[in-house]
Amino acid sequence: MKQSFWRVSSAALAIAIGSFQAGAAFAQNAASSVDTGSQTAADAADSMEITVTARRRDESLLEIPVAISALSDKSLESRGIKDIQAISQFTPGFQYVNENLGRNDRGFTTLTFRGMEAGTFLVTRQPAQAFLDGIPIVGGNIPGLDDVQRVEVIKGPQSAYFGRSTFSGAINFISKDPGFEWSGRAKADVGRFGTADTNIMVEGPLVGDKLAFRLSGRYYTTDGQYVNAADSSERLGARSTKSVAGTLLFQPNDAFHAKAFLGVWKDRDGPSADALTGEAQRNCRTTGATVNTYICGKIPSIPASAIGKVTTITPRFRSLILNNDANLASVVDQNFLQGAGLERHAIQSTLALGYEFDSGISIDANGGYNYNAFEIVPGNAVTNTTRRPNPNFGRLPGAPQFQEDLQNRVDQENFGYGGELRVSSPAKQSFRWMVGASSFFQQAQGRSFGEGTTASGFNDGALVTDRDVLTTGVFTALAYDFIESLTLNVEARYQWDNVNSQVIKPTVGPVYKKTFKSFQPRVILQYKASDQINLYASAAQAYRPGDFNANLGLFTAAERAEIELETGASSIVLDQEKLWMYEGGIKGRFFGGILTGTLAGYYGDWSNIHVFTNLTISRTAANPLGRGVDIATASGDAKLYGMELEGSLKISDSLTTDFGFGYTRVKLESAYLCSVCQPLIGTRTVTGNQKARVPKYTGNFGVTYSRPINDIFTVVAHGDFTYRGTSFAEDANLARTGAVKRVNATLGLQREEYSFTLYATNIFNNKAINSASSGTNNLDLGPTGQGRALSFALPEKPTYGVRVAYKF
Repeated sequence: MKQSFWRVSSAALAIAIGSFQAGAAFAQNAASSVDTGSQTAADAADSMEITVTARRRDESLLEIPVAISALSDKSLESRGIKDIQAISQFTPGFQYVNENLGRNDRGFTTLTFRGMEAGTFLVTRQPAQAFLDGIPIVGGNIPGLDDVQRVEVIKGPQSAYFGRSTFSGAINFISKDPGFEWSGRAKADVGRFGTADTNIMVEGPLVGDKLAFRLSGRYYTTDGQYVNAADSSERLGARSTKSVAGTLLFQPNDAFHAKAFLGVWKDRDGPSADALTGEAQRNCRTTGATVNTYICGKIPSIPASAIGKVTTITPRFRSLILNNDANLASVVDQNFLQGAGLERHAIQSTLALGYEFDSGISIDANGGYNYNAFEIVPGNAVTNTTRRPNPNFGRLPGAPQFQEDLQNRVDQENFGYGGELRVSSPAKQSFRWMVGASSFFQQAQGRSFGEGTTASGFNDGALVTDRDVLTTGVFTALAYDFIESLTLNVEARYQWDNVNSQVIKPTVGPVYKKTFKSFQPRVILQYKASDQINLYASAAQAYRPGDFNANLGLFTAAERAEIELETGASSIVLDQEKLWMYEGGIKGRFFGGILTGTLAGYYGDWSNIHVFTNLTISRTAANPLGRGVDIATASGDAKLYGMELEGSLKISDSLTTDFGFGYTRVKLESAYLCSVCQPLIGTRTVTGNQKARVPKYTGNFGVTYSRPINDIFTVVAHGDFTYRGTSFAEDANLARTGAVKRVNATLGLQREEYSFTLYATNIFNNKAINSASSGTNNLDLGPTGQGRALSFALPEKPTYGVRVAYKF
């Protein structure tokens, strides 16, 4: 796969360069017709006048009876939004933090809507999904947002239209269409910490006004914001991305269109910017302890001297693990990664076809394929200068002296493909309908292994589990206007999720198979109070397919007893999660159009919640690092309450504000059993507690000012305040983060063909942690022998820089 990846990448880049050279000849003629891409105050005021396609047809953001946030390409650029984490800062009801498995890398992506946290990093178990042009992105990773025309963040169950993994919500990235006039754009962003982000794009006609293309390329790099205390010559958080993308649009007539997109990219990152708490930060005692074993209350700051990782790659590790000369079970190719950090190779492709008959009936089809493979050598976080001896030092050739130098390798390979076919009635009639069918297959394999303190010198206890899911569904959507102002919408999907799970390496286990069937309806009553105001109420039922603990049957009786003591888990088969969600909302323009906004409130009944736990078992004096185990439990029920408010206020033609507020309450019920709480508080019952890693309050407020200073130049200033409230590290609600309060600002000068912008982020250096997870610190056991610790992503430091863009 690696060679074919680079053949596709090289070919796409060559086409991009050649097309750019050809397109340059047309630059001067096209310059006057090209938008600068920057957002003025007028654009900000119209930020909610966006057309969205969340229900597979064009609808106004202010009229669609669904809670949805939409960000245009101009809004993304004005705010400096370049990834999903930044998107979440401006979308009430949606949270994302780049912290998973205790790391702050770009490996696994988990999306949280309305507090329904994934509970697992496994891509086949996600309750929410990212899409590109309506096609699922297996793994949820994206190379950037330069090729995105619009982002639609859709909250609540969306199964009727999007299918599997939209139990709690969905994000749909809409790619940009090519233009039928020659044009291009070059832009660059240079900032603090060695940050450089460059992008070039060219588009134009290939065959008159029938066939057009768009090609782009991006190179992004940053040196990282934190000095590695274990190696002052290295910084934590270094990242780089190289990507190319191409789009073809074929419109031979008004009735037919076809659009194809292909994107390929590579990520190469250094050790991630994250940290572990150690013995010095522990301030309270867990059940049965006689000394401090954990952290209660606000998580204390970690001194710079304790933010360190041992990332040395020894010749032995390079040979036996990275090159896999030891012939251990692996997922990705050998020589994939040759140093600490992460490397990803990924491909995304989509194809959309549409035809509208003279009667107004339309038929649409879309499909796609995506591939995402990465490898991580995370390094070992160290919180003090104490080093623990490696019993294999001097016994095995090349074995390092200390356990902190024993590195680990994480492999992950995901791919998926599928498509959808739907037929729709004409849009302008009182009774409207849509019917369709879809099918999507995805496969995920993961593996972790490395050096250890066992006699063999390997930490090889983790298993390769092959997870295959084929999801097939049929769906319909019906809408009837009783009168012009009152509409009933009935939507439903019947779905078959064929789930297969099997341990395939190094031991072959039994195959577990089951087809989970579900009927997932949504009913919406919509009332148009006036030409400017819309109200709606809805009820929806959703299912999150079940799964298997396929590895559970391969453990010894003693190991299973240890797992059950920690988590209560003993079941191989996990049944489906179930959700009833009730929602009501109002959308519209108020006070003569000066104020534009949406408000949604919801109540949810969430049952049979899946909770993922990463444990370390089988610790002995000879093997203190133990064996890593991933186990999922069906832990119980929760009630959901919340509201989401968004809007914009046009104060004058030059000055506008935008705002957002979210309240999210996930109340754990008496039937909910916390899998990691037993050793912390002596019970698994946490009735009334807030779900871990879910802040109750989020918000944002922005101001945009723009004013022409002469006939050529316009000055644009924009400022944002974003707020993310405190959240707990575990369902026991012992350790919590502080509130994240960030202020960002830009000041730019624009003219028709170019823009120049100064920017600053986190101006007041808010140091609060976004999110934390409860786990262990095997290298800092302290006197307790427990090693209880919190892992978290380090807060982003203040940055500043300049962005320039030129249209031709």
